[in-house]
Amino acid sequence: MGKKTAIKRLREAENQSIRTKKSNTRGSAGLSRKQRQQLEDYGTLDALESQFTENGEEGIAANDEKSWTFNAKGELIESKEDQEEETLTKEEETAQTLQKYSDLPILNASQSLLNPLEGLNSKLNKNQKQKSSLSKLMGQFKKSSKRDLLNLSTTKLKAAAVKKERETGENERVKKEKANGTKLTEDFIDHMNDENLTKDISAQANGNADGDFEDAKEDNEEMETDGEEEDVNAETSNEDPFFKHFADNSYSVEHLEVLSTLAKQKKWQVNPLESELSETCGNSVRLSVEEHDYKVNFNSENYKKYDNLDDWFIRNKIQPGWTKYNKRILEENGLNSKSELFTPLQSQLLNQLVQYQDILYPHRTIENTEEIRSTYLLHCLNHAIKVRKEITNNNSKLIMARKEGKPLDDIRDGSYVRPKVLILVPFRSAAYKVIKFFIDIIGAEVENKSRFMQEFYLSPEEDRINKNKPADFIEAFSGHNDDCFRLGLKLTKGSFKLYSNFYDSDILVASPLGLRLIIGNPGDKKRDHDFLSSIEILYMDQVEHMLMQNWDHVTHVFNHLNLTPENPHDCDFSRVKQYVLNDKLPTLRQNLFLSSFLSPELLNLFNNYSLNIAGKIKYKLDYKDQLAKVRTSTKQIFHKVRCANYKDADNLRFKYFTETLLPYLNKNIAELTHTLIFIPVTSTSPEFNLVYLNEYSTVSDSSHDRDYFKQGIHHFLLYTERAHFFRRYHLKGIQRIIFYGLPDNSNYYSELINMIDIPEELKLIHNDIKQSTYPYFSLSLVTQFDQLKWERVIGSSRIEGAMKGKRDILTFYKLE
Repeated sequence: MGKKTAIKRLREAENQSIRTKKSNTRGSAGLSRKQRQQLEDYGTLDALESQFTENGEEGIAANDEKSWTFNAKGELIESKEDQEEETLTKEEETAQTLQKYSDLPILNASQSLLNPLEGLNSKLNKNQKQKSSLSKLMGQFKKSSKRDLLNLSTTKLKAAAVKKERETGENERVKKEKANGTKLTEDFIDHMNDENLTKDISAQANGNADGDFEDAKEDNEEMETDGEEEDVNAETSNEDPFFKHFADNSYSVEHLEVLSTLAKQKKWQVNPLESELSETCGNSVRLSVEEHDYKVNFNSENYKKYDNLDDWFIRNKIQPGWTKYNKRILEENGLNSKSELFTPLQSQLLNQLVQYQDILYPHRTIENTEEIRSTYLLHCLNHAIKVRKEITNNNSKLIMARKEGKPLDDIRDGSYVRPKVLILVPFRSAAYKVIKFFIDIIGAEVENKSRFMQEFYLSPEEDRINKNKPADFIEAFSGHNDDCFRLGLKLTKGSFKLYSNFYDSDILVASPLGLRLIIGNPGDKKRDHDFLSSIEILYMDQVEHMLMQNWDHVTHVFNHLNLTPENPHDCDFSRVKQYVLNDKLPTLRQNLFLSSFLSPELLNLFNNYSLNIAGKIKYKLDYKDQLAKVRTSTKQIFHKVRCANYKDADNLRFKYFTETLLPYLNKNIAELTHTLIFIPVTSTSPEFNLVYLNEYSTVSDSSHDRDYFKQGIHHFLLYTERAHFFRRYHLKGIQRIIFYGLPDNSNYYSELINMIDIPEELKLIHNDIKQSTYPYFSLSLVTQFDQLKWERVIGSSRIEGAMKGKRDILTFYKLE
């Protein structure tokens, strides 16, 4: 039979083996033992066919004098005179190869099974008739625990050696990087030497022709292309701030080190930003590190040129969904906009978001919540899609380069783990709104949607919220208000998967408590925070509600962001970006905060954890005073407690309250009954006749205590801000209020003062509110470190004079 016909038969046999492999039939490669031996003996079919193409049938015959015949089953039959010689040559070559590459980790791991092969050459030289010696020895190896490493042919051992040499070179590079300050754990290096190599040989043994790129193929199929070109457009890459900010080659190691140091040392340049929206969304300042600046258009007049979503670098996949969604939101909220794409506020925010600058927006209201939140979430989703698109495009390039035999470029487009976006929200109801937005925008099939609806959604019939409560209470607690949850979201081909494993997710949505239970504490046996190591965007929504929960959970999460993982998690370190290896990702991470007001805790996060070298934006709105919302004739007194530093503020306040104010209350208890004492946080109650309402009080206890206070059985009621946040009681019987500390939410101040009940018969007796004996008043203890709270109560126009004034007591009167 001619060589050309032989190659055709072998090609048919190979195709049959592939079909057999796909149907999971006989053997790991789908071939009989004899067919596998034939393919191994004659090398790869591609090489044989290449040789035939170059030299022709005669050229092959010149190099190989064996006769080529096939039996009735299509199996190749060699000439008898060459079978013994070929078998011996093959066995000798295999034995020599095993000896040459005996230092491979997988061979070292199975040395006990390979020991019988050590004297193979001498045995075969003595008796060439022992043709099956090698196959028997390999049979012993197949029965071992390494069943996935069956095919240790010469070609595959050589391929494994090439892989080892390549990784050895990679290790040398890592050592140089460590000398330059790169921090890479020894576990990672061990993983590169052993586990990845074992996985590679295992893939080879199971008939995987591409080996290293099996995972690349799977990733490449995870997202559909939507008709876009696989290669990222070079011009778009240069213009899109995503590539400017997160590309591996955007910064040199030295330059990034300088910028990171400046950010950590808080050496920011402050630049006020002018905008036509100052009256509605507040003035803003931009903080940037020295020697680094982005060209950003902050003047709203420039937004008119952005007449399509491509100008904002929004991916085609989500453009139709956004256009339809935002149009509906504008109509439902009665927002007027010349463009259906964005409102002026959305345009201003998105212009800063796409530049990957940090944003602190502390002026969330019921009216603008959906307008701002949707803009933040659009940016988060767009970023996650860009990250996956970049990786899948590069996977395609690597596969194509391998098939074409081209040298592989050094591509660095990844991090340690897959999750890139973290969204923190306080309640399940807020998480429902976030994920519902993603579902509406993507418009793809949603996996596990029924489970999600069951666990995060409450129908109007199931939602039993009291509609008589204030509007902000209804907005916060409508729906499912559980505060312990976490959810992984994965972008897959043609679908959007909910409840994905954290390490397979692109976006994480969770509450601070939900993450705290996974992160754990040092010393816990089961704790994990590696999934937070590669976060590139952090978005906190409704921060003011998290203040009423446990703020320690929030800071605990921030302390575990972008840490070096403790386990490798199948990371391809050859593609990890250099600045990630150098622990510089925290200085590139974008931090987004949305809150109803500014608090010291939120400012601490913004000042100490927001280190983005792209800059950060802080909005500030002039507050109108809450005094105008007071409807009762009450005297409002503010007493300044002088203190030299922040550390002494709480102690001096407590000292004044216990040594000055409490003795006065006890002395005049008959005249000062029905007094509400408001404290911002849970505290130990003083030792006198009072009842204590906090967020942990049962419904029955709080009902009895409020009734006793109303009747005057108990003279004082101690009431916490958290109790008011979670319960929003309308307390009766109050005649005066002592604010041990002003509430964070300024609305609570006017709400509580309006609860002061002045009997009609007493209004005639106490008709002069300016008299010192006037019994209906509020007394608030403040320090210079309560400026943020005090400004929201008395207004931005009064705060400067109140803080700098020499008087310790300021009194405001409300006349009916």
